Amino acid sequence: MGYLGTLALILFATLILSHFSLQLGIPAVIGELLAGILFGPACSTGSIPAP
Repeated sequence: MGYLGTLALILFATLILSHFSLQLGIPAVIGELLAGILFGPACSTGSIPAP
């Protein structure tokens, strides 16, 4: 996955997790931080296989 694909994946995950955190009554920034923690290292080390 190229640089832009990785960035798009992280941004999309950030959007989805911030939406879910708002549904739970938690501030959106918590969901955004969780997305960065979960997907940031996984995408940068290549542990998510490219299609």
